[in-house]
Amino acid sequence: MSYQFIHIETYASISSRNNKKQSAKAIAEECERAVGACPHIEQPKPYHLLYGKKPTDVVKQAESQAKKAKDKIGRKLRKDAQIILAGVVSYPKALSIFNPNCNKFRMWIKLNHQFLKKKYGSRYKSLVLHTDENDGFPHCHFYVVPELDSSSNHLNISTVHQGIQARDKLDSASAKEKVRAYKNAMREYQDEYQEQVGVFCGLTRIGPKKRRLTRQEWALEKSASKRLSLTLNKLLNTKKILSQREKEIINTNTNNNYNKGTYNELGK
Repeated sequence: MSYQFIHIETYASISSRNNKKQSAKAIAEECERAVGACPHIEQPKPYHLLYGKKPTDVVKQAESQAKKAKDKIGRKLRKDAQIILAGVVSYPKALSIFNPNCNKFRMWIKLNHQFLKKKYGSRYKSLVLHTDENDGFPHCHFYVVPELDSSSNHLNISTVHQGIQARDKLDSASAKEKVRAYKNAMREYQDEYQEQVGVFCGLTRIGPKKRRLTRQEWALEKSASKRLSLTLNKLLNTKKILSQREKEIINTNTNNNYNKGTYNELGK
């Protein structure tokens, strides 16, 4: 295996002025492999909806909510306001040798879904799998819609993006301090993902290039990550077995006490 990859980005109802950033609708159409929306894919294949609504429906929900929303001083939300968060997680196995029925891949999917559910709750709306990018890797796109403040109808994208949240808390700070706060918060995000997904899949937190590791050092680290992953999964399986056995013992004792006429004693 290799190192983890998760990336998040926010989008508005319209594209940015320089068109470097697409609109929310455009990225959803690309995700759904709409005709003409993904020219970089030679032979687009149908996407796999793993959870929730299809991306274009999530965007419609976000756009509908944005029309009712207010900014922090009560004005109507601008068209270029960020209204949705989209993310990508990648599985480090080349599509040429990828097996969708592999237990490791299925576990990776499950752990990602659990991570997103825990992180965003009901704001997590969709999870989509792609397996059609030549020379690429299997990857999932996910979509998160921030909730309106119930009292003010205020829509704040920072409620679903901890980097923006950390930056915006420093109103009177310098630009340098805001950038530092943003980066620190996003490192914490990567750490959370490592603890809840990466470590169980044998994925390292950071790749070799960023730390200038030699091939030998990188091979040793990958091997160590794999061993740690195997150990953790064995411990989890053992815990499940013990938990099930404990339930069986409790049920047996409860039934025995009930049969002996001493069941009520358990409630004292």
